[in-house]
Amino acid sequence: MKKAILFNVFLLVLNVAFGQQSHVKRPDGITVTTASVDKIVLKLMDTAEVSGLCLGIIDNNKVAYVKGYGFKNKAKGKMNDT
Repeated sequence: MKKAILFNVFLLVLNVAFGQQSHVKRPDGITVTTASVDKIVLKLMDTAEVSGLCLGIIDNNKVAYVKGYGFKNKAKGKMNDT
């Protein structure tokens, strides 16, 4: 059981590390660049005064894009990661 869980986590890490896409498909079918996703997220975070966020986008049951923005602990200056 533990081996199966570890293997699934390993596959997820591989998919995250090497499965990043430069484009993602929105639910309405329009394709957008991950750079535009970053721009929108950063603008929304700034508007809402959010200091940190982790984002994961799933496409066809596969991880398409994962990114950490801002701080996980702003007081200690620790940046967010995935």
